[in-house]
Amino acid sequence: IYGRPKTKFVADFIGLSNIFPAKILQSSGEFKLIETEFGAFNVKFTEEYSEGDSIYLLIRPESIDLERTELNEPLKRNELYGKITEASFVGGVAKYVIDIGNNLSLTVNMQDPLSKGIIGEGTKVKVKIPETGFIILQP
Repeated sequence: IYGRPKTKFVADFIGLSNIFPAKILQSSGEFKLIETEFGAFNVKFTEEYSEGDSIYLLIRPESIDLERTELNEPLKRNELYGKITEASFVGGVAKYVIDIGNNLSLTVNMQDPLSKGIIGEGTKVKVKIPETGFIILQP
């Protein structure tokens, strides 16, 4: 269930975060172009959906990568800017809360933060999400 929840209800029930309403803009086989209120994303997902379908998009906290930035570099698809508002370190995981604007935030669980470098609160970051870092949820 944790690895592939099917519905928003199940994802909420097991405590997953980063769930946002979205719409399928394009669907071609396992690749989807999905629009959210904070940008459009290329998503690799094998289940069939049609253009125009309303869905929920789950962004896996452990799939997100962060990079310090000055917010003036051009963004590519599946990237956005943010600012770290909370940072905590537990064992081998750093947990960050990233303000991505419009009263929206993402939770990021970074594995092995000592080798990548711990990022402090207030730091501006580029958020990078791979095509496989998403799960499409049924409403």
